Amino acid sequence: MEQLKHIVAQYAYTDPDLGPTMPMSSRNRPKRETEVLDGGSVFWIIKRQIVARASILAIREEKRFDGKKGCQICVKPDVIPTVPAPKRGFQGWRYLRPEDAPKDLSMGDTHDGTGSPELAAELQVLGLL
Repeated sequence: MEQLKHIVAQYAYTDPDLGPTMPMSSRNRPKRETEVLDGGSVFWIIKRQIVARASILAIREEKRFDGKKGCQICVKPDVIPTVPAPKRGFQGWRYLRPEDAPKDLSMGDTHDGTGSPELAAELQVLGLL
């Protein structure tokens, strides 16, 4: 998780229109762009588990290094830990419906058994979360 946060911070910059953002490139523009922009998130899978997300700010057209069209998905550079959810790597990561998306991980003084991604993963393996 710390490495992910470091990478996001490394590529983040302040866009004149969006404010703080981190660009991610994709070959294809999402077909459900309107839906994705209406509160959608990018989800990161580490060791076959969804562990974090970032809110999508914008989707822009870009020219790829090979000269073909692609798109840039601009996300907030805030890595939000989620309750770990088993998932193999897949292309449709940005199409998770809200009811299919893992909940954000509580990082405070709560009684839901969470507090850190590592603890939440351990509790999930034990069937307690």
